[in-house]
Amino acid sequence: MPESVILPLRVVLLGCTIIYLIPRPDVLGAILLTGYLGGAVATHVRVGEGWFSTAFPVILGVLIWGGLCLRDGSCLIYEVGDGVKKKKTAPTIAPLALTSVH
Repeated sequence: MPESVILPLRVVLLGCTIIYLIPRPDVLGAILLTGYLGGAVATHVRVGEGWFSTAFPVILGVLIWGGLCLRDGSCLIYEVGDGVKKKKTAPTIAPLALTSVH
């Protein structure tokens, strides 16, 4: 890889990461980071590097989306009905009552 592309790649990665860290456009940031990591996987496969170099961006992408789901709480659950996507609320567990049964 020519050294002239290293700085622009760093800037793109930094920009995608900053967008991911901001709560409002976090899904856009996750999509951009997934695309960036997909390019990394394609490059490693094309060059013929080992399994770890190829699997690491995939694992990082899963962690990015997992972190987004844990931060948002709803895990991007959508329900399709009547041609319109409606965001569903995540299922919640009711707290147990601490009463004894006689």
